Amino acid sequence: MIFKNKIVYLYNKNKYIIYMKKEIVKLKEGNSVIYQDKTLMEKANVVSIDKKNGTAILSNKVIITRTTNLEGQFTRLDGKGNAIILPCTTENEQKYNSFVAYHQSKKSLEAIKKWLDDNGKHKDDETLEKVITLDKKLKKLIEKLNE
Repeated sequence: MIFKNKIVYLYNKNKYIIYMKKEIVKLKEGNSVIYQDKTLMEKANVVSIDKKNGTAILSNKVIITRTTNLEGQFTRLDGKGNAIILPCTTENEQKYNSFVAYHQSKKSLEAIKKWLDDNGKHKDDETLEKVITLDKKLKKLIEKLNE
């Protein structure tokens, strides 16, 4: 392993693997991490620390390393799954918020569709006004998204 500035060169199987040297993060009790699996992304808190073994137990019962690796991720130690566990930085926090907003938007659109299916064909004045208002707001939103 060779360290130069902020780049780490690892010699592996007759070739060098280049990693950008990330700042090493050491977890403490109460810290938050972002746990990402194939279909799941959630925030988890550190419940307990084992300083002797260098491990941390998260609120979702996953055991991970206490410090980040060269890629800036924590390693899952129980051998189950290929989860990516990231420290809570502004960049990772933004990815998490984007993931949550995406799925919440899909649920909201489904709720709007269900409401339209249930109420869109009624002929009372109040429902007709709500449908017209919804249409105007959706058109404005689509215009903003296409800018």
